[in-house]
This record gives sequence, structure tokens and C-alpha cells, in this order.
Amino acid sequence: VRFRGVYREVPSVYERGGPGHCSGPFAEVYFFNGGIGATGVGDGRSATSMPVNCANVPVEIMEARTPVLFESKALTPDSGGAGQYRGGLGQQIRVRVLSDQPIDFIPGTNDRMVNRPLGLFGGGPGSGGLMAIDGRTCDRRRAQSVKLGQVIAVGIPGGGGFGPPERRNRDAVVADVREGLISEIAAQATYKLDIEQRNTAEKEATSD
Repeated sequence: VRFRGVYREVPSVYERGGPGHCSGPFAEVYFFNGGIGATGVGDGRSATSMPVNCANVPVEIMEARTPVLFESKALTPDSGGAGQYRGGLGQQIRVRVLSDQPIDFIPGTNDRMVNRPLGLFGGGPGSGGLMAIDGRTCDRRRAQSVKLGQVIAVGIPGGGGFGPPERRNRDAVVADVREGLISEIAAQATYKLDIEQRNTAEKEATSD
């Protein structure tokens, strides 16, 4: 995504301190990535650029150069497609506009937002994506003018899974729940993990 505008004066939010350069036009691009699909030998990587090599940018860099505040940036639980090998997780950001003057929010390449990434050989699809301003879906292909206080939410899809979910290693499912990658509901409904199995695995992990 990209933010573009002009510093006509120091934004009021920065009157007590902020970026050192608050004059003239600015245009900043923020790269953040979705999940990669699983393969026949392992889970997909979460929040990873594919196929180009593009690193995730720390939010502090954007906040130092652009009048926005990142309220959150996190992996999206259950966004990776279910399977013997799970798809990588996508991520979501929430960004609040701090500029007193309207600025442009320009979406970048946002594929598979509606048509979810497919799984293979019985694996489930990854999640779709979202793009909204103040909770209302916006056109993901066009620039949007945003004003002070508005909140932009962008969700990037997760990758598709590989193989039937019921073949996934039980310990891997328990670990995914423990790390917040999948919900308990998904573990029980999709991976057929019962509570007793989970409790036993948790006790074994704790004793180790």
C-alpha cells in the first residue's frame, strides 16, 4: 500500500514532537505480505513475499515518514488453508490517519482478496482478504482520499493447504493452537482434534 500527500504545515499531532521533515510532498510505500501455500513436504511460510524477495518494513519507519499511526499489525489466525501441511498465515494491519489535511491511500497489488488461494490434494483454501475504511469495504483497485482520524484496515490472504487436514500430525495441530495460529474451534472442527488429545499433548510438552 502507498500513502501520498503534502505537508503544508506540521500536523497538529506532531506539535510536541514528530518527524524531522514536515514540509513538502511525500509518497511512501509500505510492503507487507500474505501467506505462501503449503507444499508436499511442509507448511507454507507466513507473511512472506512471493515470488520476489521483499522484506517486511518495520511500522516505525512508516510512522516516522508519514502522518499515520499503525494501531495493529498481526498474523491472522485461521487464515492459512487447512491440510496435512497448513498454508502460511496472512496478516492484517489497522492504520489511523494523523494528517490534518486529506491524504491519498493507494492500494498496491492485492490479488486473491475475493477468490481465495486454492489448496491442493484435499487441502483447504487460504483466507480471502479485506480492505476497508472505517469498517466499510473500499475499492481495492483505486486510490482513496482519507482524512484525519479515519482508520484503514487491510487484510492479506493466507496460503492454501496441502493434503487432507485429518492427516496432519496431532502434535503440530496442538502447537498451532498454542501459538495462536489456529483457533480451538478450527482444531476441533477441521482437524478433528479432541480436547483429551490436546490436554495430553500439552502435558507432555510441559513436562519436557
